[in-house]
Amino acid sequence: DNIKTQLAAIGQEKGVTFEISYDNCNADSAVLNQIIANFIADKVDLMIGVATPVAVAMQAATESTDIPVVFAAVSDPVSAGLVAEPGKPQLPVAAHFGSAKSGQGNQEGRCSRGC
Repeated sequence: DNIKTQLAAIGQEKGVTFEISYDNCNADSAVLNQIIANFIADKVDLMIGVATPVAVAMQAATESTDIPVVFAAVSDPVSAGLVAEPGKPQLPVAAHFGSAKSGQGNQEGRCSRGC
């Protein structure tokens, strides 16, 4: 719910409407990979990975795309290889919502949260 609340606030501020797709892999890596593949095929604008394994899988799957990955509940993003140094996220991985691209005007963003 916190992610939805934050996106709603950003949407209100920027005049953007977000369409949010949510899926849960229930700790099954094969299901996780299929969820991520579906998000990529759907051409989402952003992926949010909750927990280290999910964020790492999303990062690996999106390296050749322009889809940024936002993560939460990752205790050590440097050791996980998600960022080079603390507090300095680089695209396509962004450590907080402020790093995500957002447009102006009456646009729509597709945001997908896996697991």
